[in-house]
Amino acid sequence: ALLIQMGVTNEAINFFGQRPLALIMVTVFEIWRYFPLSFLFILARMQSIDTDMYEAADMDGASPFQKFWYLSLPMLVGILSVLFLLR
Repeated sequence: ALLIQMGVTNEAINFFGQRPLALIMVTVFEIWRYFPLSFLFILARMQSIDTDMYEAADMDGASPFQKFWYLSLPMLVGILSVLFLLR
């Protein structure tokens, strides 16, 4: 009804009655539902990584991608696996 009032569409859209659109909507809702928990877990783990490792990587000339791939991601593997198991 809101989309009709805004003039986006002329007729109502059945978000959960059409096959491809229903899967997209369920996926969006699931991401929206679990995003805050995942964000807090990942943020807490990122803040607990020692900054000396990043300073050493800077001294060695590592690019931002290399710092993420070789420092951040291996540290996040444990918490990401826990989040996948919770989900």
